[in-house]
Amino acid sequence: MNSNQQSVTKGTILVVDDIPENLRLLSKMLTKQGYQVKKAMNGLLALRGVHSAPPELILLDIKMPEMNGYEVCQKLKASEETREIPVIFLSVLNDVLDKVKAFNVGGADYITKPFEQQEVLARIEHQLTIRRQQAHLQEEICVRQQAEEALRRSEAKLLAAQRVAHFGNWEFDVLTKQFTWSEELFGIFGFDSSQPEPSYTEFLQLIHPDDREVMQQILTHALNITTYTSFPSNKSCEFDFRIKRLDGSIRYLEAKAERIFNEQGQLRQFFGVAQDITQRKEVEEALRKSEARERDKATQLELTLNELKRAQAQLVQTEKMSSLGQMVAGVAHEINNPISFIYGNLDPASQYFQELIELIHLYQQTYPHPPSEIQELTEEIDLDFLVSDWQKMINSMLVGSERIKKIVNSLRNFARDSESALKTVDIHEGIDNTLLILQHRLRAVGNRSSIEVIKEYGQLPLVTCYAGELNQVFMNLLSNAIDALVPPFMKNGMSELTVNNQFSINPNHKESVIPKIWISTAVAYTKSLNPIQQTPEKVVIRIADNGPGISKQLLHRIFEPFFTTKPVGSGTGLGLSISYQIVVEQHHGQLRCISVEGKPTEFIVEIPVKC
Repeated sequence: MNSNQQSVTKGTILVVDDIPENLRLLSKMLTKQGYQVKKAMNGLLALRGVHSAPPELILLDIKMPEMNGYEVCQKLKASEETREIPVIFLSVLNDVLDKVKAFNVGGADYITKPFEQQEVLARIEHQLTIRRQQAHLQEEICVRQQAEEALRRSEAKLLAAQRVAHFGNWEFDVLTKQFTWSEELFGIFGFDSSQPEPSYTEFLQLIHPDDREVMQQILTHALNITTYTSFPSNKSCEFDFRIKRLDGSIRYLEAKAERIFNEQGQLRQFFGVAQDITQRKEVEEALRKSEARERDKATQLELTLNELKRAQAQLVQTEKMSSLGQMVAGVAHEINNPISFIYGNLDPASQYFQELIELIHLYQQTYPHPPSEIQELTEEIDLDFLVSDWQKMINSMLVGSERIKKIVNSLRNFARDSESALKTVDIHEGIDNTLLILQHRLRAVGNRSSIEVIKEYGQLPLVTCYAGELNQVFMNLLSNAIDALVPPFMKNGMSELTVNNQFSINPNHKESVIPKIWISTAVAYTKSLNPIQQTPEKVVIRIADNGPGISKQLLHRIFEPFFTTKPVGSGTGLGLSISYQIVVEQHHGQLRCISVEGKPTEFIVEIPVKC
């Protein structure tokens, strides 16, 4: 690679794999994309190469001789020099436990073999982007610390300068109303010390117009205290004001004065000092602006970090949903084949049995007095009961098979809708599939009675949306509703909550009720003076439960990432945050919650008919 190519390289990547074909494939793929690629055939060579010339990212195979990828990653993360290098694991292992172990040892991502070029490049660019953003944020933090240190040194110098600064001093005769200035004070006001001091009236004109009235009031008040006995406390006074020099420049002054009384206690003179504090004011203003900028940077940094955490959490959640969809599709396929055999053979089995029964009846008619052995066996097996119970068994198997087929179809639909693409779907089908998957959680458990689901579906049009993401929203909202109904209904399966919501429940009816979830759907139309011209604008889905409700203090935080009221290990705090992002940001809809502590909770989802 020549110098021109090196100057535009997108970064250095170390590929570690004991299979030469994989090394060549990845090296060729990454080199074409502008990356500089280094290769290692085993873990020991990789560790040596990393310490001699650290790359920006490492693609690390798991199954290698001598030292596997997990051990290599642990050694990298244990070193101060290499712990920040992102590691993406490569493996044919697609088990969840393998992925969890990869992340536990410090892996940043996981790619399964065989490789998909677009996936590999996208994951590499994602990790490099995160690392560069972190480096940029760290650089900004260093710059901020340097600026704060420079500002601290500047303040220290200013304090030292104030200690050795020359103050201009002045005197004012109360009787003659004449000033006496020192040479330094002439310089502060921008005058030549050879000039006479200004009169009292001229001095007032030198004060900045915006400060003149206030200063005149202060001076008038000071002059009115003519005797020592009428002075309320000490003899000194302090004030800050601005002056406007003859050249038009504005200066800030800090003045301090003391009253001087004669032996009779009468005010005769003011003696004071004045200091030009313009530079200090400018530094204070610069400090204020700097602090404001740093606060903005800190706020932006916090927002960026939160966004990175949310994006990473969303990526993990999306990966989980994708894996769940693949698993569900596989399970549905494996169940569907044998249940189809069972379901398809039930009718023939029933028909064959009927034919056998007809044969037995014909035999009984032809030979009404069978041999004793046949008579004894007939009584022993209770032939009449066997005939009637057989048909019941066939009917039970038929009902069970039909239910399994419905569950399988729901699983297949759920897996199909998990694809990340816009689809035109029936919202009711997505809700029903989700309810069927959650059916085991709706049944009675221990002391809790079964949860009753009340559906009030309206006539909805087909909706163009991201069906998989919406199913995830329904799954989150319904799971939360079930979780909310567990604690208050555990005692005798009943609750003492007053039910009051939009589903036509009597608000004054307070009694023990069973746990319930209400689901209603409706259409919102565009506003038009002509009802005929109204078109469906959005669909509204309401999901409510008669649980204990949400307190006002927690209600405004329920959509925050990582916020949860569930016990440790029972929730990630991402469900409602991701649901809000899916509904509001991805579908441009609305997601609201109406709840009061001690009363039912209702979530309202509004989705445009066409996203």
